[in-house]
Amino acid sequence: MARKTRLVLILAVLPFLLFMFVEEEHQNSNPMAFIAKAVNFLILFGGLAYLLRKPIKKFLEDRVAQISTTIRDAEESRHEAETDLEKTEKRLHELSQELEELREKALLDGEREKERIIRAAQEEGERTKKAAQQEIEMISRAGIRDLKEYAVTLAAAEALERIQKRLTPEKHTQLIDDSIKSLENLHEKSHSD
Repeated sequence: MARKTRLVLILAVLPFLLFMFVEEEHQNSNPMAFIAKAVNFLILFGGLAYLLRKPIKKFLEDRVAQISTTIRDAEESRHEAETDLEKTEKRLHELSQELEELREKALLDGEREKERIIRAAQEEGERTKKAAQQEIEMISRAGIRDLKEYAVTLAAAEALERIQKRLTPEKHTQLIDDSIKSLENLHEKSHSD
């Protein structure tokens, strides 16, 4: 550990020393200044690279691990999403089939209900027709009976009127006499036998 500390101090101080050397040489020659700057650059960034190698390596390894974990999680999420999509598509297909089955069942039920309603309407129509026929027959019989009663009443009234017109008091007396004679004849016949 002491060695590393010494190395860090040397690397930290060396650029300053070289910079001072370059300032003195700046007046004498330009190529030397360039070389000094290049060495200064190499020492500075080489030392930084040496010192930062492990933290940068650890940072990069952690970053690679983090990215790998993120990629793995993304793959798992994608796989789960694909599985969910397959399940959803399967369920959607099943729902579509169920919907089709329900539609067909509803059509069949509708047809059956239509036929039942038609049969019920026909039966009701037949019952209504029979009831109407019975009512017509009752009304007809009542009408015929009323007509017969009316006809009898008219005939009796007509007969009474004719009798009253034809029956004069003399004819009435003659009819009574004829009836009495008829009865006497009958009576005599019944005693003689």
